[in-house]
Amino acid sequence: MTSRRPHPLCLLLLVVVGAGVACIKLDFFLFAGEPASLDDYDFESEDLDGIEPARIHMDMVEVGDSGQEIHVIFVERDLAKLERWVTEFHLNPAPDFDELAARNLTIVYSQGNRGNMLLYWHRIAYLEDMGFNVVAFDYRGRGASDGETSERSTYADVQRAYDWAVAQVGSDAAIISYSFSMGGGPGLFLCSPDSERAIAACITESAFSSTEQLIQESTDFAVEGSWFLDVEYPNAERAGRLEMPYMMMHGELDQRVSVANAYLIWENARDRHALNRIFIVPEAAHRDYPVPSYGPNELPTEYSYPDEMPLELQRELREIYQPRIAQFIVEVLAELE
Repeated sequence: MTSRRPHPLCLLLLVVVGAGVACIKLDFFLFAGEPASLDDYDFESEDLDGIEPARIHMDMVEVGDSGQEIHVIFVERDLAKLERWVTEFHLNPAPDFDELAARNLTIVYSQGNRGNMLLYWHRIAYLEDMGFNVVAFDYRGRGASDGETSERSTYADVQRAYDWAVAQVGSDAAIISYSFSMGGGPGLFLCSPDSERAIAACITESAFSSTEQLIQESTDFAVEGSWFLDVEYPNAERAGRLEMPYMMMHGELDQRVSVANAYLIWENARDRHALNRIFIVPEAAHRDYPVPSYGPNELPTEYSYPDEMPLELQRELREIYQPRIAQFIVEVLAELE
């Protein structure tokens, strides 16, 4: 059995000052984003190629009345890639390409807690490789976005990214919320009744059930998570209020967000909709997901585009991971008709 690596949060949990215990709020650690300038988003550079620059559109958009702006990117779909999975994947019901193309499938992608949009480009490319429009954004406080990151600001940011996506693709498009790791917080919020946005389906990868669960897994001290974090992200509770189909995916050997989080979320979500499903990826850890080809103690190579992967990884991506997403989406769209 592989021993569980201590979560990085445990490194900063308690500081003893004099005779008492001082509590340090670790929100800054959860929001470990990196700033960048717009010049850093050079999509013609060698390490970000694979998607034609003409299909990548960037913008800075104001969030509410804050006077602050977030950086958003729209990757316009390639219909030839959509046609590939329609014809190659064995889907039930078998989709009609013209009807599927007319749905203008669009992903609003919520990134994890580290870095900025550039760190997640290979994940965005997995989705673009299926012929989806993809709208990605940097939370405030990271990338080229203004301000500072907080739980509340990530909720406002994902709503603004959704509204901007609708402006690009039209209100009739089928919009899917897709999120990774910490992004499950804003992603599930966007899908919840609280956001009042029309979402066709919700997908999360490696989401935690709550920050309380993260704290309890990270330390042997029997203390409330609120001692250390003001952030809550009550993902399991929100999953129990979703009204649209929900697909959750998690690596079996995830050492940063244990698979126990997936089962806690699933306990609340499983009966909410007949199409809801859970996919536990055997042998996969946290960052190497969705392609389960690395051992639990190995650091993955983050390919910037699927075609740069070794052939075996491309096979896994296109025969295991993408077909599961495609099958889920065609069932969702069939129900919407």
